Amino acid sequence: MNMKTNIWLILAFSTFAYSCSAPKQKASDESQSISYAELKSNFQTPSKETGVNCWWWWLNGNVNKAAITKDLEAMKSRNFQGAMIFDAGGHNQRGNKDIPAGPLFGSDEWNELFVFALDEAKRLGLEIGFNIQSGWNLGGPRVTPKYTAKQITFSETKISGNKNGAIKLKLPSIRNDFYKDIAVLAFPLKINHKSPLPLHVQVEDLLRELIQLPEYQKGQFLPREVELATKLGISRNTIRQATNKLEYEGLLVRKKGVGTRVAENTVTTNLNQWLGFTQEMNKQGIVFKNYQISVEWLTATPKISAFFGIPENTQVLCLSRLRGDETAPFVYFESYFHPRIGLTGKEDFTRPLYELLENDFHVILSLSKERIKARLASAITAKRLKIDANEPVLVRERFVLDPGDRPIEYNIGFYKADKFTYAIDIKR
Repeated sequence: MNMKTNIWLILAFSTFAYSCSAPKQKASDESQSISYAELKSNFQTPSKETGVNCWWWWLNGNVNKAAITKDLEAMKSRNFQGAMIFDAGGHNQRGNKDIPAGPLFGSDEWNELFVFALDEAKRLGLEIGFNIQSGWNLGGPRVTPKYTAKQITFSETKISGNKNGAIKLKLPSIRNDFYKDIAVLAFPLKINHKSPLPLHVQVEDLLRELIQLPEYQKGQFLPREVELATKLGISRNTIRQATNKLEYEGLLVRKKGVGTRVAENTVTTNLNQWLGFTQEMNKQGIVFKNYQISVEWLTATPKISAFFGIPENTQVLCLSRLRGDETAPFVYFESYFHPRIGLTGKEDFTRPLYELLENDFHVILSLSKERIKARLASAITAKRLKIDANEPVLVRERFVLDPGDRPIEYNIGFYKADKFTYAIDIKR
């Protein structure tokens, strides 16, 4: 037992001495060692055989051939073995200054620089690897939607009564004109008397599904309480408890002796959850359309200049959008952007705005300071929203900042008062 232990200790000591030593010669005996000064020198200036690799950041694609040669020659002079190219954004997070955008990852111009980097690395005897994506850019412009990363989306179609024949299903949301069916699932909506979930809560959930059907959205009265109670095998009091809840939430309108119908749709925004307009609409299942989108360069007003911290005569990009549902517009937005972002006005502003800023310009939005007030519609606002002049409108100002508290966007929106509700949860 003692003999085995002694042999193991000798082997371990020999291995350690060999791995820390600069010369690649076998240790002659277990007493060979390396001095601290030699170890420090080897670490500071490693040999090619024991050199290191590094992440080689091409931030925002901002590289050129001269910089590539300079970087690689510096690596070679310090005995680096090679580098891993990592094209990425995120350069302006945590208050850092913007880096001008270089060639788009995977474009012809970017590929030319990449090949040049490989040739230079070969000349210098360095190894090069690279990350196959740039941030969320999975492959560059040559990758068609068919071969990109996919997102599973879905739609719901609710059917009441006994119906036979073909049923047209709503198309889920799509991006870049690419969509492929995966599966269709069908299941009945009914009460489970064995469920631990209270009956009135189950009825409430069923009613929320029921009122989304087109016939009820168009104004048809819901089935009477006695009819629902009979179909579901529960008491009228349970039905009434559920409908009271939905009426309190503003989803139902009841008239004694007449019936219960779906309340007219309004858009509700929670102040404790900041979303862009497109996200708000998608979350609430509201199909919206752009009635008008326009961009122009304007001289910054005193308010915008003060917020952006720029001279009053500075030109800023203004994006105007008139948006609503299929029936009519219900909100008009004006967005002004800090010149630092680099918008040109030629961008595709039919895309979700904050997604565009983050993905294309690497602008991270962190904070929105909002002011909300009611006022009477001016003549031009009334014309845009197709309402009478002096009707009430909701006005929201939004001051958007990045993680470093730098101003990004000033936005003002004018909402039809009967189509929009702000909700806020306050906890003590």
